[in-house]
Amino acid sequence: MLMHDIRPHIPAPFADPGTVLYVGYRPDACAWLQELAEAGNTITVLEVWPANITGALGVEKNVSRFWLGDVRQVDQIPGTWDYVWYWHGPEHIWPEEFPGVLEKLKAKARRLVAVAAPWGEYEQGPHEGNVAETHRWSGYEAELEGLGLEVVTDGEMDHEGSEIVGWVGV
Repeated sequence: MLMHDIRPHIPAPFADPGTVLYVGYRPDACAWLQELAEAGNTITVLEVWPANITGALGVEKNVSRFWLGDVRQVDQIPGTWDYVWYWHGPEHIWPEEFPGVLEKLKAKARRLVAVAAPWGEYEQGPHEGNVAETHRWSGYEAELEGLGLEVVTDGEMDHEGSEIVGWVGV
């Protein structure tokens, strides 16, 4: 899903490229991955579903490195990145896990963490056998703002195709 142009809200990785940890990769759903690469960013992907990585190897030219792992254990991956991009991933973990995951992502970022999810309630089960695609959390402004993120929304809340985006400088 690619919402309206977020670059006016989150210009840094496009205007001042660096390294990006892109959390969550699915060949048919990698919003902003190509744009981040075209801006000159070096991209590392963290993905929990092995088949998504296997399908990308040798094909995905925008990614310099793939890590197989769960975002909830991102603190176990060595290194830091200028930007952490957790795009359409928060909805796949339980709501009580998100604040801790956000803190771990902030510890991995040198400049900015950006997250996106469907805006509000949007039911989804496993995708092509991947149970990690099940939606477990609904994103609303108050929750993200309460965690210190700036927030912008797009579309109509609680409808498919909507999006909530949050970001915080570190």
